[in-house]
Amino acid sequence: MSFSLISISCGVCGFLCLWGSDLDSVSMGCIIMAIGLAVDFSIHICYRYNRCSEEVASMTAEQKVIETLSIVGFPVLQAGCSTLWAMTTLPLVQAYLVRVFFQTVVLVCVFGLLHALLWLPQFISALDPCERIPRRVRHPHGH
Repeated sequence: MSFSLISISCGVCGFLCLWGSDLDSVSMGCIIMAIGLAVDFSIHICYRYNRCSEEVASMTAEQKVIETLSIVGFPVLQAGCSTLWAMTTLPLVQAYLVRVFFQTVVLVCVFGLLHALLWLPQFISALDPCERIPRRVRHPHGH
C-alpha cells in the first residue's frame, strides 16, 4: 500500500512537470489533497483482499484476487470515472490554481486506478503468506 502511494505520488509529480506545471506550493497542496483519492482506490482493494483471507482460509492468492476484483473492482472503477467526469468542466476556467488542481486530480485518478486495479492485486497476491508456503506442504495429499 505504501509503495503504491509513493509510486502514484512520484508519477503525479513527474507528469505535472511534463504537463507544464511548476512544482510550487499550489501544486504541492493539490497533490497532498488529491493523494486521498489514491488511498481511497487502493485501500478498498487491500481491505477486501484481507477480508477474503479471514473469511475462507483455504483460498489461494489467485482466488482472493478474483474475489476482490469481482466485488470491489467495478465500484472502484466507477469512483474513478465519476471523479474524472466531474473534472471535465474545470479546463474552461482560466485560473492557475484550477488548472493545477485539474491536472493533479486527473493524474491521481489515472495512476490510482491503474495501481488499484492492475498493479496492487498482483503485488499483494505475490506477497501473500499462503503463496510462499510450498504447495506440497499446503496440500500434502495432492489435492
